[in-house]
Amino acid sequence: MINIVEILADEESESTSCKWGNLVVGHACYCHHPDNSRKCEQYRNNKPYNECELYEPVDFDVQEVL
Repeated sequence: MINIVEILADEESESTSCKWGNLVVGHACYCHHPDNSRKCEQYRNNKPYNECELYEPVDFDVQEVL
């Protein structure tokens, strides 16, 4: 579910190494995995994304097509 912060900051968002993450620069990383809370615990706790049990790497070939 997209929230108002993500919509307003769309131009300031960055991709993450996790396919579920949407990083709003200077604010938070939002996780869109169906089994997770809204904000990424890895980002919040300054830990690597790949240590999260829900982590899935981004398929960069698909991202380039989009």
